[in-house]
Amino acid sequence: MHTGDAEEQELFERLEREFADVKVPRAVRRRRPRPPRRPREGMPRTKRLVAWVLVLGLGAWSFSHTPTGRSLVAAVGWGRTAVAGDGYTFTAETPGGPVRWSSCRTIEVVVNDALRPVGAADVVGDGIAEVAAASGLTIEVVGATDEQPSDRRAVEQSRYGVSWAPVLVAWTTPEADPGLAGDTVGLGGGISVALDGVTRYVSGQVTLDTPQLEEMLALPDGEALVRAVVVHEMAHVLGLGHVDDPAALMAETGGATSLGEGDREGLRVAGDGPCL
Repeated sequence: MHTGDAEEQELFERLEREFADVKVPRAVRRRRPRPPRRPREGMPRTKRLVAWVLVLGLGAWSFSHTPTGRSLVAAVGWGRTAVAGDGYTFTAETPGGPVRWSSCRTIEVVVNDALRPVGAADVVGDGIAEVAAASGLTIEVVGATDEQPSDRRAVEQSRYGVSWAPVLVAWTTPEADPGLAGDTVGLGGGISVALDGVTRYVSGQVTLDTPQLEEMLALPDGEALVRAVVVHEMAHVLGLGHVDDPAALMAETGGATSLGEGDREGLRVAGDGPCL
């Protein structure tokens, strides 16, 4: 039971009525780049695999791990479809268009950096700033947290007050998050709800594999490589999917460390949603 003034109580009662409509898409993994085969050959290609699972059971919470990726909760009847644009895709759509964030509200982010590698102090902030600039959305890191990532992450948490839980970015390990097993260095996804007939993102989660990213930081252009992981996963939080262009940062395989033209257009569309 939540406590607070009448306005807060009314808000919580509304959220609880709509809670069965919370939709958590799968996390999308980004694999660790392999070293180049020849000197000066350029940045190694990365490979990202994605798995989408529709979990049956209205209002039920569950999770699974598969050989191809991690699936989070999805409500009954909620499908996942790639919405193609010119050089970009979205991972979820409704009859009214792709699922997006409210364009007039600040997207708040909290960071669990207890396991952050030495030398990575700026990569999360810089990556988030790059996504914010490209999308036109206001995305702010509002503080640190000790919250641990979870496939069952709640979008209402008393620690964050009367509001949706901020997007969580967590430095962690494969032991704590089995979805990071193997050469997967990052996972990310948004969480959407249906309110007033509109489905929109209200929270999300990014997990970063500290041991592997620490090794990547030691490589030439290591900071750019790690920042690219953050940008890629935050773009998934905003709703972008994979593309076929190997030169794009959102490619399923490729070696880009900065946003391409299609990536930027996709983020611009992501930020051009309705004000809700």
